[in-house]
This record gives sequence, C-alpha cells and structure tokens, in this order.
Amino acid sequence: MVLTSFVHESYQYEDLIDSLSITRDTSRNPLFDVMFSYFKEEEVSENSLAGLISAYEGLDARVVSKFDISMVVVEGKEQLHISFNYNKRLFKEITMSLFMGYLKTIVSSVLSNPDQLISEITILDKEEKEALLSLSTGVISDVIPTNVTVLDLFKDQVKQRGNEIALELGEERLSYKELGIASDCLAAYLQAEGVEKGMMVGLYMERSIEMIIGILGILKSGGSYMPMNPEQPVLRTIHMLSDSGSKHILINCSIASNFYKDYKITDLRDSRIFEDYKSVTPAIIKTEIAYTIYTSGSTGYPKGVLIGHDSLFNYIQGQKTYFEITSKDAILQFSPIYFDASVEQLWLSLTSGARLVLVAKETLLDSKLFVTYLAEKSITHLHSTPSFLSMLSLPENLSLRNIVSAGERCSSSLASKYISSYRFYNKYGPTETTISALEHEVTVTDIERGVIPIGRPIANTQVYILDAYGTVLPKGSVGELYIGGAGVSRGYLNNEGLTREYFVENPFIKGEMMYRTGDLGRWLPEGTIEFIGRKDSQVKIRGHRIELGEIINQVESHAEVGQSVVVVNGIGSDQYLVCYYTSTTGIESSELESYLQEILP
Repeated sequence: MVLTSFVHESYQYEDLIDSLSITRDTSRNPLFDVMFSYFKEEEVSENSLAGLISAYEGLDARVVSKFDISMVVVEGKEQLHISFNYNKRLFKEITMSLFMGYLKTIVSSVLSNPDQLISEITILDKEEKEALLSLSTGVISDVIPTNVTVLDLFKDQVKQRGNEIALELGEERLSYKELGIASDCLAAYLQAEGVEKGMMVGLYMERSIEMIIGILGILKSGGSYMPMNPEQPVLRTIHMLSDSGSKHILINCSIASNFYKDYKITDLRDSRIFEDYKSVTPAIIKTEIAYTIYTSGSTGYPKGVLIGHDSLFNYIQGQKTYFEITSKDAILQFSPIYFDASVEQLWLSLTSGARLVLVAKETLLDSKLFVTYLAEKSITHLHSTPSFLSMLSLPENLSLRNIVSAGERCSSSLASKYISSYRFYNKYGPTETTISALEHEVTVTDIERGVIPIGRPIANTQVYILDAYGTVLPKGSVGELYIGGAGVSRGYLNNEGLTREYFVENPFIKGEMMYRTGDLGRWLPEGTIEFIGRKDSQVKIRGHRIELGEIINQVESHAEVGQSVVVVNGIGSDQYLVCYYTSTTGIESSELESYLQEILP
C-alpha cells in the first residue's frame, strides 16, 4: 500500500487540503497530528544526523514541536536511531518515557520471535504488568466462614438489639425482635406450603414493611427470592416466572389472577400468616442461591442473574467496613427491590443493627418531600442514582454522612454539589458481579481534573482492563472491563450459551472465572479507573439498561422517515412503551437517548 502510494507523490499537499475543505487553524496541523519519518543513514549527512539525534535528545538545541507527536527513525549500518518529539501541553515527559519503553519491549519481542502474530505482542514489560495486576486486585479480606450467611448476621442483631428499631416506613415501625418473629412465621408458612430448599419464590410487591419480611421469610425457608416490578407488562412477568420455574408468588398488591392461576399466591397483607409462630432453622449452604435479579441486555430478553449467599456475604462485609456502618446509622432503602442496589441497602442495615428506612413512592416523586423525609428520619447513608441526586437541594443541618452515586455516569458538577458537606462516593458494577465492583470517595482533585473515577476494586475483587485479545493494557489505554473475584455470579439462569459468552476463565488466577462487562474504561495515573462508555449501543438510564439499537431497529422497520411511530422496546429493556418521532434524516442514538432521559421514570 505504501509503495503504490508513491504514484501520487506529485500531488500537492495544499491542493489536498483545499479538496478536503478542511477548516484552517493556525494552532494545529490541518490534516494529521502524528508524524512518522523514516530515513536511511545515507540519506542524511553525518553532521545533520548527529544534530538531529542530539536535538531530539535535548542535548543542545531547543526543539519546537510541529505536531502532537512526531517519531523519527534513522536506519544506520548497525542500529536504528529512534527519537520522539512531542507537544508538552498534551503529554508529560513521563508519558513519553513510557512510550519509549513500550517501543523497546515491542522491538525485543519481535526480534525474539519474528513469526508471532501482532496480537500476541505485549507492550508491557514484566514489572509493569505485575504492577497493573496488583493494582487490579482489591483488598484481600478474611476467607468467608463456612456456611455463615447474612441471615446469621441478622439473627445476631436480633439477639443483641431485639427492642431497637429495625424497619421504618412513615409512621410504621418494626423492632429487630418483631422482624425476626414475623419472618420466622412466614418461613414456616412457606415451608408448609411446599417451598423447599433451593426453590425460587417470586416477589410481586410494592414498597412496604411486608416486602422486607417477604425477603427474609423466603431466605429463612431455604428458598431464594426473585423480585418483580408490579408495574411491568404482564408478558415480562410471565416470562420471568416461567424461566425461573417459580411456583410461589408473594404479593401485597392487586394481581391479575387470571394470568397467574397456575401459581400459589400468598398475600402478606393477610395477618393470619403471622399468627402461628414457629422457629425455622434450615441449613443454608453458603454456595446456594440467595436471589435472582432479571436484567436486560443485548439479547432482547431479560436474563436471570444468579447470586450466591457467599458472594452476598463477602460484599456486605466489605461494604460495612468501607462505609464504616454501625448500629447508629439510618440507611434509606431507596432502590426498588428489582434493582440490586436494594440488596446492599437492606443487608448493610440489618446486619449492622442500623435502622432501615423505607420511603413511599409518592415521597420519591417530590424532591421537597423527600428532603423533609431525610431530615425527619435522621438518614445518615443515602445511595441513589446521579439523575435523582441532581434534583435535590439539601440543607446543611441534615444527619446525612454518606452520599453514594451509582447506576449512571457521575459528573463533576454533581460531585462538587455535595463534596464540601458530605462524604461523596461514586460506584460501579453490573448485577452480574454482585451489585458493585469498584468504588471511590471523590476528592477535590477529581473535580478540578473534571473526571470522576469509578474507583478501585472492592474487597476480594479483581478488575482488569484488557484489549480484544485479552492482553493487559497500560495506564491511559482504553479497554474492556473484566471483573473477577468473590462477587462473580453463577451466570444466567437457564442460559448456558450466554453464560459461556460472558463468564470466561480468568487467565491470571487459575481455576477462577471473570465477567466480561462490555463496558470500556482506563486506568488513571493515580491508580483509579475512569469509566468511558459501552462497546455497543446499550445505555443506562436511572439504573435501567436500555438497548438503543433495539429501538432504532424497530422504528426503522415500522415507519418511514418523518413518520410518527410507537415502539415497545422488547422485554429486554423493561418493555417501556416509547413514542418517538423520527427526524427527516433518520433516528440518531444520541437524540434517542436524550428523549429517553426525559420520559423514563
């Protein structure tokens, strides 16, 4: 290709610029930013060669950079002379030194094995690779005790703090002792109704005290719970129940019985369920499934993510330490139970002896009422989405200590809004790795730089940034995020093909698996990770995974350009009904994302 290009060597550079109609800018080259020059020694005089080398090494003359980076190679009889010249406003000296080191590593690799594929060449030397792998690993905490689960930690709190408040919703309150008894009653009832060890039970419930009792009762019975959104389309609910094999559903709201006539439905508003107290102590093995949350993605259908008791225990223990949670805290149960953030909020509280404060949907929809509620309930720990946090105006006299942003990209403007008054955290993690895998307490330096990191790996977790061939990338290079460690789920329920595709062997720890996220990130100089975006067209809006490509395909297949069209965005994206008008030039992903930001709850 290079040789054939010499046919055009007489074509004038200025004519090329004019033909391309490139806007002129005196501050930069109009056509390219990186220059590579290769000379043979006989093409350069001995004096000019010496001058060139000494100038580029900065030994005598001051060099002015004409490009962002230029690389000059002079081929001598015995060796190559290689020099970099760079724009100091864009690159630091240490960065260019790293580039030189990478180049040397590449050359050494090629010389030692000329027949290898380019994809097999690594630019990292052994020491830097080991340093990055060490950075990729979170704190190694104690091994999870045999068969100890979050339920055991909750039972300890019942013994220690039986008369203290465990749950609140408005004026309703339940002590640890009352919560323990109610959940035991429900567990005994479920066992009598045929719920056996390892059986999945559906939760079709609105925010309530009964909702928390339902979760505890299911786990105490030996089963696992599967939360569902009562407001989602019936088709999605039926799919989840059928796919999971659930035969029992706990409810506290109306349900279309004609659709669910084949299921055993238990309404927790019936007080008779809690009249016959029986203690239940099923032997729960830590490797058994605690819960299954259905999440959407690129398949167009919801996938059931299986999370074990061991993964949940490890996560909660690490988070209690990280956030310094004690029995004096009051944690807001902000997230719906069909989002995994709710799992963190629930168990962070009930395993610490803290108060778990539920909030009514009506309060969530009114920012002033919400702030008043925070004050009335003396909330100390708030975990929410950036879009919700951006709407709040918090007074300075709150009991609030921690604000945690998760589920979407966190902006510098949002962090700067809270950092002076609260400890402000940014978190990242897909459902497939037990809630979160990375976290970071935001600093003034982060805000000044304009980049809010998603942080470092949490306890007993590994987070790698790899290229398309599974090679470790250096700091600053964008690659795909892979997550390993104690939080990696058991895969997707009844979907071995998709499990094999996304849950792959960890090449750095023998015998362990890691999850391929489809998200892009890069290491920042100080050793935290910056979230870049998706490899595909998936976006996350207020915690919902939305496939823009699915919507666009449906729009383009059902309407001409400029027509109005109604789209049901598949079961995979929570089946929201989307009304959209295509533009005269067709539908754009960025335009659609902005529209969804406005209409999604």
